Amino acid sequence: MASAHVDSVKVRITLLRIACIGECMIELSDAADGVTRRYGGDTLNTAVYASRLGKQHGVSVDYFTALGDDPYSENMIAGWRNEGVGVDHVRRMPGRVPGLYMIKTGDAGERSFYYWRDMAPAKLLFDGPAGQALVTTLASYDWIYFSGITLGILNIEGRLALFETLRRASQNSATIVYDSNYRPRLWEDVDEAIAMNEVALGWTDIAMPSFDDERMLYGDAISKVTAQRIG
Repeated sequence: MASAHVDSVKVRITLLRIACIGECMIELSDAADGVTRRYGGDTLNTAVYASRLGKQHGVSVDYFTALGDDPYSENMIAGWRNEGVGVDHVRRMPGRVPGLYMIKTGDAGERSFYYWRDMAPAKLLFDGPAGQALVTTLASYDWIYFSGITLGILNIEGRLALFETLRRASQNSATIVYDSNYRPRLWEDVDEAIAMNEVALGWTDIAMPSFDDERMLYGDAISKVTAQRIG
């Protein structure tokens, strides 16, 4: 009887499931010794670190995104598996390729970023019946993490689907974590970004704003103003 009790305790402490939603891109770094290729993205980086930390604590992490059917997409998925990140809910879209960005480092060490993502499949993550199925799947997770970049890359239908995901997850007592991570180039204008940001915050349990992002969005002159507005 004692062993059965121990087993039941183990089951209870290994059920924390985290979903990270967003985009992973191919990263090229243009340096003096040539161009190197990696991949990354805010939500993917979070998924990897959460997986590393969670392995010893009964936490599983799944990444929700969309990729193409190209070799670079296959390379990404293999790398995520090696990190223990779940990939069962990564959509594959034939004929599309992941977004790409180039990092150019100047003589003074300042970095500039250049993006190519018109064919990025992650923009269509919640489109169609398969996208709607993800809404139902995500609502079953204990924690959901997404960012302002997640919002920015989606079309309006995708954003509404994401908000429906958050609504259902909240009803199921999930913890919603949001990193505002504002990138102006992803939005038509700052007003659109503010509107979507505030809807996202309305469903959020843990928010992770930064002063730089808040200053760009709301024009805050000093961090005290930001703190007062956020509360």
